Amino acid sequence: MAHVVVETIFSHPSPVVWKRIAAFADIARWHPLIDASRLRTGADQTAPGCIRELTTTDGRTLTERLVRYDADAMVLVYEFVEHPFPVTDYQACMRVLADPDGHDRRCLVRWSAEFEPCGGDGSAERDFFAGQVFTPGLIALNDAASLTADL
Repeated sequence: MAHVVVETIFSHPSPVVWKRIAAFADIARWHPLIDASRLRTGADQTAPGCIRELTTTDGRTLTERLVRYDADAMVLVYEFVEHPFPVTDYQACMRVLADPDGHDRRCLVRWSAEFEPCGGDGSAERDFFAGQVFTPGLIALNDAASLTADL
C-alpha cells in the first residue's frame, strides 16, 4: 500500500476552510485542475455513499464516492469509483485541524491518500498525487477559502 500526505497552513480560520471542503460536489469552485463537478448520485453531498462526477481541465472524467463525512471533526474521506489512474483501492482524506502554533485565524489542512499501485512501488503515483493534485489544490483552496459568500 502506498501513502501520500500533503499539509498546508491556511491563512483562514478552520470553519471557513471546512465550509469549502465540506461542499463535496463543488470541488470545481476551487481546484484548478477540475473544470466541472456535480453530484451524480444522492441528494445530499454530505451523505456517505453519494457520488461526485469530475471533469478535469484536460477532459478526463472520474467519479468519487463519499465514504465518511464528519462535520464536528472536519474530516471528509472519499474513494475512487471510476478513474484513469494506474492505482486500485484508492482512498483519500481531507482534514482541517487547528493551527499547530495555536493561531485561531489559521488552520492546518491535511490531504492524504492510500492506494495500491498497479505496478512498481507507487513512487510515481505518490509524486503525481502530491505534486499535481494535492499541492495545487491546497494552494488554490487557501486562495479561495475567504470567498464564502457564493456557497
